[in-house]
Amino acid sequence: MGAVTPPASLDDPSGNDFTSAMVFSHVYETPITRDPSTGDMVPALFARPLHRSSGGQWEGTVRSNLRLSDGAPVTADELAHKLTHLMDSEGMRFTADGEIIRVTAPDVRDLNARLSRRGCALGFARAGKQLGTGPYGVVEASPELIILEANRHYPSTPSIKRVEIHCFPERRGGKDKLIDELNHKRLDLTVDLARADVDQVNGMRKVFRPGASTCVLAFNTQGRLSKANHRRAIAKILDLHALSEVNHQNSVAYLARGVLPPMLGHPRANNLFAPGEGAAEIAGANFGSPLKLLRVWAPRSYNPEPAGTATLIAQQLVNAGVAVTHVTPKTPQDYQSCLDAGDYDLVLGGWIADTAEPLDFYEALFSAASIPSASNNNPNSCNMARWDDPETTALLGALRQSGSASLHQKIEDKIADQRPLVPLMYGPSIAIHGWHVQGFAWGQQPFPSFTELELAK
Repeated sequence: MGAVTPPASLDDPSGNDFTSAMVFSHVYETPITRDPSTGDMVPALFARPLHRSSGGQWEGTVRSNLRLSDGAPVTADELAHKLTHLMDSEGMRFTADGEIIRVTAPDVRDLNARLSRRGCALGFARAGKQLGTGPYGVVEASPELIILEANRHYPSTPSIKRVEIHCFPERRGGKDKLIDELNHKRLDLTVDLARADVDQVNGMRKVFRPGASTCVLAFNTQGRLSKANHRRAIAKILDLHALSEVNHQNSVAYLARGVLPPMLGHPRANNLFAPGEGAAEIAGANFGSPLKLLRVWAPRSYNPEPAGTATLIAQQLVNAGVAVTHVTPKTPQDYQSCLDAGDYDLVLGGWIADTAEPLDFYEALFSAASIPSASNNNPNSCNMARWDDPETTALLGALRQSGSASLHQKIEDKIADQRPLVPLMYGPSIAIHGWHVQGFAWGQQPFPSFTELELAK
């Protein structure tokens, strides 16, 4: 398999970059997972999905013979301790009674859904290393190559017993080298190319899933853009059509009409393009120095041309009298460090749906628990706007309890009014693989499931 971005870390199951998350999804398990094809809840660390007992408490039985990739057993007590530590901020307590784990939790609509999120993936420390219970284990890791081998202690054995992930950052030729490797049939699969690059690959199958991510321009609401009227003024200055044209030939098809990508729903937000009006409204602002615009470090599915997009955003703002300076990270670690420090005024970034739940997408961008910081190990910590708003929190809580799709529009309306961010464009998920790779289909996650694949002989 080929990738552009090397993993930031393979020691922390909460890693937030795409390549790390793809590896972690095969090495570390969440207590409950989703079937990659149907989205149905499937037990992973438990023998069956958790259920409510007669007393109203959630409980479940630990999977028999639960072992790490080195063969070491995982006890119910150890699992309960890890889960309590992980979910403590939400008031959850897990206690073991033999092989049964009981859960004291606030009244959540579906605890199984909550425990299926990527942030609940569990690693266990053994001899100074993090090991997992998933279908694969890491046997070699470097910035250029990660090798996974099937975990022989896992309940089932995948058809593909060894996976090599070759990474091509800019120093190794970047996406051009990745395309060359694909054309010379030295790679079997990639999900790391943008729509504009796909036509450069020949003789391979191309599988598209539209609208799985959203590119946004987020405002640091805890910094110089704390005033909603300034954020609304900047939003009016942005020409979304022009920004989409930088990234897509059929720009109208990718133009964002709300925060949620089409895969998750279709609520609509009002994006008023009125640059003259916006310039007049921001004219009285005294920022003291140019606004700092941080951009994502490399092309992503939601933003194939981050450099060109950031340049055009800056030009549109300069034309309206708002001075801007660029912050260009070289690595995902640099980008994350800037996010953690809040050292920016605007961020050109985005989020790729990693579940089929709209709530998960909204919480990643707007929950106070998702504000990036060096101490926040939540892999969904993508609240780049640093948005901490009681009304938004109440709406997210109501959606968590009811799951009602009618709340999606209320959240979109709130965001459109207060403007912690502006959704710019949607991004497709694209897989390119050899015809000998069988069983590939886009599921509920943004990356392939190696356990579902086979190589034809």
